[in-house]
Amino acid sequence: MNKILQKLIDNYLYCFDFTIGYMLTNSRNLPYYHRYMYDSYGSRYCTQMEFEQYWNSIDDDGEPTAGYVRQE
Repeated sequence: MNKILQKLIDNYLYCFDFTIGYMLTNSRNLPYYHRYMYDSYGSRYCTQMEFEQYWNSIDDDGEPTAGYVRQE
């Protein structure tokens, strides 16, 4: 029973961070949101290659550039 409850809590926390955290994050801080999610949840959130591609494509303004479409 304890393992089932822990798994349920982990799933809830992931869903909360994924949806509510994203909605409440300022657009300038999105790279840090993605960094937090990757550090917290690892491959459950995205693969290391996807994260490195995203993280390395961020310019000085904090906006992803290469291969990412800005939605304004």
